Amino acid sequence: MKILKHLIAFAFLLGISSMASAAVPPPPVNQNIGIPDTVFSFQNPDVCNNCHGGNAPIGVPVNPALNVDRHHKKVGEMIDGQPDWPPFPDIDGDGAIDPSFKCTNCHTFAMNPATGEQEIVQNFRNCLNCHVWNAGDTSVHHKTPWAQEGTCFQCHGGIVRGVDPVTLLGKKPDPLNPGQTVPVTIGTYGTSAITPWRSGKPDGDDRIVSSAGTNPGNCNFCHNTGDGLAGAPTGGTPEAFTLQDGTTTTIGIFTNVENHHGTGFANEGKCAWCHIQDGANQAGTIQDEIKSCQRCHDVPTLHNIEFDAVGDGTQVGQEQAYFGHIGNNANCWGCHGNNISAASITNQNTDSTSTISGNVSTAIVPTLSSLSVQSIPERTDVIITATGTSFVNTALITPADGEPYNFTYTSEVMITDQDGNVTMVEPITIDRTSLTFKLPETLATGTYYVAIKKAFQHTNPIPIVITPKMIATHSFIYTPYGSMVVLIGSGFVDSHSMYGVVGGGTTLVDQNGTPPSIVYMWDDNMIIAHFSDDPESVTVTNIYGEETFTLDRY
Repeated sequence: MKILKHLIAFAFLLGISSMASAAVPPPPVNQNIGIPDTVFSFQNPDVCNNCHGGNAPIGVPVNPALNVDRHHKKVGEMIDGQPDWPPFPDIDGDGAIDPSFKCTNCHTFAMNPATGEQEIVQNFRNCLNCHVWNAGDTSVHHKTPWAQEGTCFQCHGGIVRGVDPVTLLGKKPDPLNPGQTVPVTIGTYGTSAITPWRSGKPDGDDRIVSSAGTNPGNCNFCHNTGDGLAGAPTGGTPEAFTLQDGTTTTIGIFTNVENHHGTGFANEGKCAWCHIQDGANQAGTIQDEIKSCQRCHDVPTLHNIEFDAVGDGTQVGQEQAYFGHIGNNANCWGCHGNNISAASITNQNTDSTSTISGNVSTAIVPTLSSLSVQSIPERTDVIITATGTSFVNTALITPADGEPYNFTYTSEVMITDQDGNVTMVEPITIDRTSLTFKLPETLATGTYYVAIKKAFQHTNPIPIVITPKMIATHSFIYTPYGSMVVLIGSGFVDSHSMYGVVGGGTTLVDQNGTPPSIVYMWDDNMIIAHFSDDPESVTVTNIYGEETFTLDRY
């Protein structure tokens, strides 16, 4: 069975060469889970749109279609205290920042003399209008409060834990209190022959040299570029990635040290998160600094990362090499290799069928790639499909006083609002790479973050927006004033100032597609407009969608 499994694995790998973005063995390490091993040092609107405005690489958890709703949902929210200032914060010109977001805080209009119509003229799709980034600055992603607080797992999930900037100890999700954190204690043990090094391990297994010139026992045995060269002059080593539409692109893969320094945290004065200082305020020893890696990459994190390359379920010690940390003995040796105990492990790092001995039980870190729906009108009954990896896995449990048995770890859906309140939802269906669920109808309009929680792990989050739903409690023609249409309700969105603007996304038409002759009022709760003829119904389109309302006569 084991031989059959690996024959299947070999055939599978031949078929997914465009998906598995690195050769086997590394470097560079296969880029199947987590964020690619690259940097965000060359930011401009085109770079942002690679993920947020187009087809992101498979596995990068963004949905470009969601950005419109996330930004439109700010209309009516308070500007004070927002991390992102609007491009035009003082629309009324009174010299003070507007108290709440309006459409015109981001969109400006001008009359087009050729058409006689108002048109949007501001380059409002330039992400850097609000998300300011200067050359050499930290990534805009790492300017967020979560990143500045060191709760890395909030965005990266169980792939990366996090740093407590006060105690300089790691933080991880609290398994008993979703949304809360508990410290990650760094061991006080001394380094030994099997201790992984970031690079340059003195007693690394020098019998084996990767194409990048590195040895087992070092992080950069796998996390490196294919040619071992620094990426800064050339933009990294290009590797192929499959996009969401099936086409391919290339992403520059950088060295391990460049990826970490490329986070930009050094510019924020957070060098001490990684670099331990001794009493003389000098850089600590390399061995001490290896320990500091555990602030973000603690032992439970590293020993729970694996990708199911074959698709038949993750089995510790029985997977293809170099797709994770615990799927093959070669992965173990890549981190812990040395030339002191090499004789007892000769060539096991090249034997893809070798297994890890001993009893291993683990909840493999899940990752979330996509949600089938990310913009939902409130109180809408819809089933959402989440796709990713390792939502379910089976592990061997060995009790101290009983017989070993297999235990299946399964997952729940964790929904967090912008205030940190967490709602747990049981899946309707679930397997290794997908699950389905429904949002609770009690959730108010706003932005939420969806993650998949399994045991003490959870995935990276993906945002989801619940938009206002147009509801008309009264819809009628007020005949004393001719064909005067009146809609009273909620969710219409204040759009009177946008009516008639080309591309404004706001329209009002009758059943024949004819617009009104004039709009007298349009706010979130009421629309009043005059039509030339008595409509039977009207269709309202706003920035969130459209609804049709039949009309009574009074």
